[in-house]
Amino acid sequence: MFLRRSIMAAAMLGALAVGGCSSIPGMPGGTTTPVDAQALIKQIQGYAVSACSFLPTASTVASIIGTLAGVGPQVSTASDVAAQICAAVTAAPTVGRKRGASAAPTVRGVVIHGRFIQ
Repeated sequence: MFLRRSIMAAAMLGALAVGGCSSIPGMPGGTTTPVDAQALIKQIQGYAVSACSFLPTASTVASIIGTLAGVGPQVSTASDVAAQICAAVTAAPTVGRKRGASAAPTVRGVVIHGRFIQ
């Protein structure tokens, strides 16, 4: 599942890099506009750092963006994606887990990788 999403995200980012007029509907301003994938990733990372001092990896953000493609007008804005990341990484652990075990935080089925910064 992760491999399939990673391939989809890589293909989408490649298309955005090559095709100057490619776009992701609704990102970031709610209308269909050309999107620079690297700028969008940096923007989401910046929002996450500002909101909760967590820097998600670029590949994590790209995978989340990959889950948004084709969703329609309800696609999240960059700040919404960052808020979802922050909520996932700062959530309290669920009850009933084995001692010492922790579930990896996820957004839209994508495991969040990154680090807290000071």
